[in-house]
Amino acid sequence: MFGTEYRRYGSWYPWQNFHRLQNQINSLFGNFPDHYSGQYPAINVWQNHDDTIITAEIPGVKSEDLDIDVQGETLTIRGQRKIHELQDDEKYHRQERENSSFVRAIQLPYHIDVDKVRAKLEKGLLQLTLPRAQSDKPKKVKVLNA
Repeated sequence: MFGTEYRRYGSWYPWQNFHRLQNQINSLFGNFPDHYSGQYPAINVWQNHDDTIITAEIPGVKSEDLDIDVQGETLTIRGQRKIHELQDDEKYHRQERENSSFVRAIQLPYHIDVDKVRAKLEKGLLQLTLPRAQSDKPKKVKVLNA
């Protein structure tokens, strides 16, 4: 019977579209690295003995549209990405970018000296240098001989 139906439909395979859709869905979920959190903006955080350094990808965001706040051991980055406003005689042919705002809070590994925080925005990459508070740095204890 299958052979008869196959000849009747030619090379048409009834489950072809289903398999194609399943492959497309699988490829959507398979393209993200395991460590990708899906939050915006994407960030990297690393530290050395004196500083925590954070980079965040925020293309299209201007420095005046950013608000960076450090309280205790929490860093909060707020911002807004604004797109080109159309004139009366303009219309979109395609619009994939939109006005959007974001908030990202990050737990820091230690207290920060807020007065010494440095922020730089260059080519869509925000870099924050967060110095460790002196009171939070490990202290060496000298052992005396008795």
